[in-house]
Amino acid sequence: MAINLPFPNMDFVPLDILTAAEMNQMVANDAYLANMWATTDTNAIIQARHLGSDFSYSTTEKDTGRKWIDDKTIYRKTITGTTPTTTTTQTLANQFPGINKLINLESAIDAPDSTQMRPAGAPNYTPADSHYTYFRIEKGTGTVYVNSTGTANAGAAFRLTAYYTKS
Repeated sequence: MAINLPFPNMDFVPLDILTAAEMNQMVANDAYLANMWATTDTNAIIQARHLGSDFSYSTTEKDTGRKWIDDKTIYRKTITGTTPTTTTTQTLANQFPGINKLINLESAIDAPDSTQMRPAGAPNYTPADSHYTYFRIEKGTGTVYVNSTGTANAGAAFRLTAYYTKS
């Protein structure tokens, strides 16, 4: 079913003051939709496009059913592990092979003493030192670098979920 609003190109800015003409156009569109639904078969079904209803996390790469602004498929994958036990960089090779653009990164760590959980990158501050754990992903190979500063997060369990497009 095609919807042909009388004024299809209306563009509103939140909190913008509308003119009387714009209000009349909005009322005309509302009236058109109300009339359309009133005369539509109540058994009619409108098919929604696939929005990627699988929101489960997985350690294998999953197509989210979504597209990035360049129309490339967005994938999701979760990896788990432990942070380095010293102030160093840990390398986890080929975790996200073919990655082209990182869309979003979700990360969390559990304090080694099991008293705290926090996003990675959030400081665990002590008067003597500031301790961070953060992640970097290499474009193409998908190699993950786990960096730690200080020792408060040494050996902490982590979860890292990346949303990304591929080359």
